[in-house]
Order: sequence, then C-alpha cells, then structure tokens
Amino acid sequence: KNSKYIFVDAYTSWCGPCQQLKDVTFKSKDAADFFNRNFINYTLDMEKGEGVELSDVWNVFSYPTLLFFNPEGKMVMKQTGYVDEKQLITIGKEALMRK
Repeated sequence: KNSKYIFVDAYTSWCGPCQQLKDVTFKSKDAADFFNRNFINYTLDMEKGEGVELSDVWNVFSYPTLLFFNPEGKMVMKQTGYVDEKQLITIGKEALMRK
C-alpha cells in the first residue's frame, strides 16, 4: 500500500490556462521536486476516456482543476484555475495537512 497523497491535474486540450500550467508551473524545478517527493502525480484529460466519467464523479466543470486525494483515495482539496509555482507548492502543503 502506498502512503503518498495523490495529485490530479484535471485539464482539457483547448484550455489556455491548462497549457500554461503544464508549460510553466509544472516545469519549475522547485514545484516538480516538491510534488515528486510528496505525491503520486497524474494528468487527466477530462474530455477523453475515464476523464469524462470522473468529471461528474469529482464535480469538475472548469479547467484547470487541481485535485488532491489522501492515500485512502478521499478527496481532501480542490483548486480551480491557473496557479504559479509558489501558489502550487503552498496548495500542495495545505493538502498534505488535510486528512
């Protein structure tokens, strides 16, 4: 059993801020190091495959939406919209404190 929290980047292909998140924020060394150390990380296109069903399950209707789950799979935090590197790390730290 893995004891890491799970991070999901819920995006769509047509979403400009989603692309900026991928091209800028996620490429930041500090953010990447923090998330790789603390989370199992996923990106999920919410208009393809399982993303379509999960958008309903998780109530994701605007993009990007950043989802955080505890090791048991319970959603502990949801953040919508573009964030920069510092904001992303702050949000990640907050999610890790939630059970």
